[in-house]
Amino acid sequence: MKLSPMKPEQYQHYLSHAIKEYAKDKVTAGTWSQDEAIALSTESFTRLLPQGPDTKDNYLFSILPDEHAEPIGTLWLNVAQEKAFIYDFEIDESYRGQGYGKQSLQAAEQWALQNHLTEIGLHVFAHNQSAHHLYKKMGYVETDISMVRHLPADDPMKDVDPVTSTGLDQQLQHLIAQRETARSTQDTELLQQCLHGLKALQKEAPNNAMIHYQIGICFDNLGFTYDAIPCYKLAMTLGLPNHDLRRCFLGLGSSYRVTGQYAESLATLEKGTNQFPDYKPLQLFYALALFNTQQFDQALAQTFTTLLPDNQDPDIQYFAKGLQFYASHLDEQWSPDRYDEK
Repeated sequence: MKLSPMKPEQYQHYLSHAIKEYAKDKVTAGTWSQDEAIALSTESFTRLLPQGPDTKDNYLFSILPDEHAEPIGTLWLNVAQEKAFIYDFEIDESYRGQGYGKQSLQAAEQWALQNHLTEIGLHVFAHNQSAHHLYKKMGYVETDISMVRHLPADDPMKDVDPVTSTGLDQQLQHLIAQRETARSTQDTELLQQCLHGLKALQKEAPNNAMIHYQIGICFDNLGFTYDAIPCYKLAMTLGLPNHDLRRCFLGLGSSYRVTGQYAESLATLEKGTNQFPDYKPLQLFYALALFNTQQFDQALAQTFTTLLPDNQDPDIQYFAKGLQFYASHLDEQWSPDRYDEK
C-alpha cells in the first residue's frame, strides 16, 4: 500500500467530495442543521487548509494499492508536537471490505514512524460503526470522542528530522469537537474539561478571537451565563469570521436576555439581524427580545415572517400567504362590503 502526495487536480475533486461528506456526518451526528451544514463544512475546510494541499503541517495523500495503480482512497494527516491526527480517511466504496483500510492505516503508521512521530489520533463519529470497529481492531483506544494508537518505541528512522508545528489550531479544533459532543449529550464533566483546555490555549494565544468565543460557549453550556458575556464581547472585538460572528451575536444577545438585560439584548440582536438578515435563528432570538421589551406585535410578526417561508406542513403552506399578510397587519380591521344579490 502506497501513500502518494495528492496532486492539485486530485485535491479539487477531494475537496468537493469531502465538504459534502463532512456536512452529512455533522447533520447525522446532530451537531449542525441541514440548512447550515454545507456552509459550515466549507468554512471548516477553508480555515484548516488555507493553502490547500500546501498548507503547513498538513499532509494529504492519495491511497494507492501499488505504485502504478489508480487511487482507491484518501488520507489527511495533521502533525503537531510529534503527534499525528487523522483529519480524514476514506476508502472508496467499491474497494471496502477487502482489507485496504487496515493496510492504509499500517502505511500511515510507517509514515509516522519515518517522521519520528509517537502517536496517531483520530475522531470517529458515533454513527460510523464500521470505522469504529476497524480502529479498535487496529489497536486504537478510546479517549473521550477520540481514539489513539501508540506507535512502537523503536524508530528505524530516528535520525530523520521530525515534522513540527505549534499545533494550536489542531488543539482548538479537537476541543471544539469535544465541546459539541458534550453539549449534545449534556456531559458536564466533559464540558469542564473542554473549558480547562480552552483556558490553557487562551494563555498561549490571548488575542485569538475563536478561543474567547469558544470559552463563551462553554460557559453558556455550563450555565455560567454572566461569565459568557465578556468572552463573546471580546471575541467580537478581536474579529470573527462571519458564520461565527452571527452565532456570537446570537450567544451574546441571548445571554443578555436570560440575565434580564433586555435593552442590551434587543440592541445586540437587532444589530445582528441587520448584519445577517438571512440567519433565521438570530431572527427568532430577536423576536424573544422584542417580547421581553413589551413589543408584542412586533415579536409575533417577527416569528411568523421567520418561520412561515420554510414550513413544510401543506396545511400551513395553504394559508401561508394570508398569515404572512396578517403578521404585518395584526391590529387592523376591515369593513368589507356586503354581498348584494341582484
